[in-house]
Amino acid sequence: MGRLYKLPFAYTPDAFGLFGDYVGGVLGGVTGLVSVVFLYITYQKQIDIFKQQKRQAELQQFEQNFFHLLENYRSILPRLKNKGDKTEGYEYIHSIRVLIEKPIDEVCKSENALTVLNSLETRDKIEKIYGLAFTAESDQLGHYFRSLYHLLKYIKEHCPKAVDTKMYFDLVQAQMNTDELYLTCINGISNYGRKKLRPLLDDSSFLENLAIDENESIRKLVYFYYPKTQHKNTNGKRKNIILVAGTEGTGKGTLSKMLLAEQLPARITSVVSMLIRANCNSIDLKNNQQKLKVFMDKTLDPDDIYVISCNFCQLNPDGTNETLSLSLYDNLHPIAVIFLQTSVDNMIQSIRYDEKIILDETLAELYLQNEETAASDYAALKDVPVYKYDVSDMPKAAEKIRSLVEAYS
Repeated sequence: MGRLYKLPFAYTPDAFGLFGDYVGGVLGGVTGLVSVVFLYITYQKQIDIFKQQKRQAELQQFEQNFFHLLENYRSILPRLKNKGDKTEGYEYIHSIRVLIEKPIDEVCKSENALTVLNSLETRDKIEKIYGLAFTAESDQLGHYFRSLYHLLKYIKEHCPKAVDTKMYFDLVQAQMNTDELYLTCINGISNYGRKKLRPLLDDSSFLENLAIDENESIRKLVYFYYPKTQHKNTNGKRKNIILVAGTEGTGKGTLSKMLLAEQLPARITSVVSMLIRANCNSIDLKNNQQKLKVFMDKTLDPDDIYVISCNFCQLNPDGTNETLSLSLYDNLHPIAVIFLQTSVDNMIQSIRYDEKIILDETLAELYLQNEETAASDYAALKDVPVYKYDVSDMPKAAEKIRSLVEAYS
């Protein structure tokens, strides 16, 4: 272009022709390149439109099948009929619940029924109770739950990847009343639905509304046998308790002193000190559980953060131990459980020095195991994490508590 600028103005047609060929060649290349770019952009847009149309078609096909399956499933309920009292539909489902609810409540209310150590035994008892009712009505209940299973399975396996499956699980759940959800929960625990139905219910938080049911037993069953289920907090109270657990002789008192020295924006206390303030025997937690619950309800301010040293087992003067009921801390709203660990030898020596109790190795190991198992069971029941630290890692435990207090303050 610089050379063209310096050349004299052309006066002949031939010169103008050469100039035109030059300009045409340059512009032709540029417009060709621009045309390719726009052609590529158009092609990409067409691909995006095609993908969007494909997704819409897949979603439309999925929803068409989903609502058809849902309609078929819901059409089963009105046809259910009790062979004895002739109740139908919702009344039929309610009659089955009434039949099994009280016996199941009795199983769940027995001491330490919902713990890792007793989970199989408790499940077997529930299965026997439910099995009697199911066997008598297997032709109807079996049809009902098979249809529910295949509906939920269809959602999980065929819902388009870009779509949130929970919306469709919730749509199914919304069609069911509390009695249906109750029987579904028990069916999933029993042998009839444990292998196939229960994982679908748990992964989708299908039973989340049962976690706020009036029946305390069914709430606990959901917490224990459906651990992935997200639980709604309907009590309006925020999480404000950090429980520090561990056997006697694991340094809970030492950790409390470290936290007090740091002047955390939290109240540092212990179950022992609360028993003393409640005028109870501080070493007899088992026989003062109800008094402790009442004291905690009256004195723990929901607007404050607490770090509470506690026990899930009671160590007796003869060296034996007893696991306390998890309902002792049922009214608390924990953030997490901090569990302090130590070796058997260190624990034996510490308890002998501090508590004047002589433990042999077998009793000491059992004490450690029971305390850790109960702490894990409580954390699972409340759906909160457990952080385990060795006595030698006390500063790390203090750091974790500090971070939790700051996060929840």
